[in-house]
Amino acid sequence: MPSKVPDLHPGHQTITIRFDTANDKGNDMHNNSSRTVDVKVMTVSDAARFIGVGKKVIYQLIEFDEIRAVRSRGRVLIDRSSLEAFHQSGKRP
Repeated sequence: MPSKVPDLHPGHQTITIRFDTANDKGNDMHNNSSRTVDVKVMTVSDAARFIGVGKKVIYQLIEFDEIRAVRSRGRVLIDRSSLEAFHQSGKRP
């Protein structure tokens, strides 16, 4: 039976990340544009539980660019799709 990703608290399942991109015409602030991306995230504890490891291993996976994470309001939030991809790849932490 496949593992189920732990349910998250309502309101913390998706975060919006805004990327500011400078226009090629120089550094004029009026030429800047931005785009936003909604990312499903989970806490380090939930991520560790999902793949059956300790929190320290999750931090190591972030450090070695095996999974993506963002820091929001002092918390590290794991990109859920990158964790699922890592888990399905069969790689061992």
